[in-house]
Amino acid sequence: MGAEQMLFDRAPQLSGAERRRVFELPVAVWSAANDIQSVSGKISFLISAGYFRSARRFFLTSDFHDRDIAYVAARLGIDGSRFDHAAYSARTRQRHRPQIMELAGFRPFDGDAARALQTELETMARSHSGPAQIFWRAVDWLVSKRIEIPTSFRLTEAVSRAVQQRGRAIAKLIAEAMTSEVRLLLDSMFLRDENAAGQSPFRLTLLKRLSQSTRPTKIRERLEDLGVMKELHAKVEPILSVLNLGSEGIRYFAGSVARMRTTDLRRRADENIQVHLVAFIAHQYYRLHDNLVDVLLTSVRTFENATLREHRDWCFDQRKRHEHATEGLLDDLDTSVFQILRQIREAVADGRRARSARHDLARKSALRRRAARRHRLRENGVAARRRRRPARRRTSGSGRRDDADQLCRAHSSETKRRVELIAKVSLPERQNSEHVGFAFVVTERREHSIGSCN
Repeated sequence: MGAEQMLFDRAPQLSGAERRRVFELPVAVWSAANDIQSVSGKISFLISAGYFRSARRFFLTSDFHDRDIAYVAARLGIDGSRFDHAAYSARTRQRHRPQIMELAGFRPFDGDAARALQTELETMARSHSGPAQIFWRAVDWLVSKRIEIPTSFRLTEAVSRAVQQRGRAIAKLIAEAMTSEVRLLLDSMFLRDENAAGQSPFRLTLLKRLSQSTRPTKIRERLEDLGVMKELHAKVEPILSVLNLGSEGIRYFAGSVARMRTTDLRRRADENIQVHLVAFIAHQYYRLHDNLVDVLLTSVRTFENATLREHRDWCFDQRKRHEHATEGLLDDLDTSVFQILRQIREAVADGRRARSARHDLARKSALRRRAARRHRLRENGVAARRRRRPARRRTSGSGRRDDADQLCRAHSSETKRRVELIAKVSLPERQNSEHVGFAFVVTERREHSIGSCN
């Protein structure tokens, strides 16, 4: 954490927006700064208050940024070039710190705060997180408790003490719980295969390997490794229950074994080696279970996809066969049943056309007959009028009335004859003839009346 410690102990780099927000200090802070006589003291006090508001810790005047100095000086209406780093002494800085923390509502990192932090770090160390994670969790805890954050050196020392204390406690527990059988079993993890032609890897190195292949040979090898790890886990399980590492602790120590070379692990203390190997056996046993379950799920998914693909192809083939069979059936129906139905429909249509033709012929014949009757009636009427006209011309004076009477009688007899002729015709023909006769009679009567008046 060398580079991280250096960045942690430096003043924060502020953007323009962050600078305006950080140095937007309460009125009480500005009032306290105005009570300071020196220009460098006012600027240093305000910058320290702004940095504490941002980072919850204090920095040396040599770490102040020029832009922050110029901004605060402009807010005070002072020329920033008048600021002198050396003018703000360590004694003055120590006197201003409690005042700034009191205005911010924080308390200093004193002995009571250090003891409380140590207790909290011991609790964090039981989770077996990395030192960096414990470091930043300690920073968050101090901020939540409104305690001043110390320098990175003091925090790192506190974290290291907590981790080492947890390691000594685990070593003591495993030394008390370790048996000779388990010790021999753990020592056998560093043995090599003597029957191999060349230099074979350690047994621990072979157990680190975990393949993701779904080939039957690879799965069979992992099943054999699972049998070995099951026997090892059964023997170290009582020690695991005594250590009470939890899932995070097991993952932490097993990860160290996985990343570390076997020769480097053998150089450690016996208790440290035993803790790492016990955690590695438990973690690898669980990982083999998870790996084989994943392989099973992958194999089932692969088989399911292949089955679905085959079923889709089979359905496609069946659909094509069904379509061909349906087309053949429709062709047969079109040839046998539908052809007969078309012939029946054509015969029915021919019958309808024949009936319609007969009906049209009968209607035209009736119209011709009615037209012939009307023509004969019209000719008879014209002939009758021609016969009457000479008689009217020859009639003179007093003899005209007798002639008119004779004409009326002749007209009545002619009308009776026409009525009898119309009665012999059918109803539709009678109706048309009656209209014709009626028109003719009206015409005759009109002509008769005109002649009578004349």
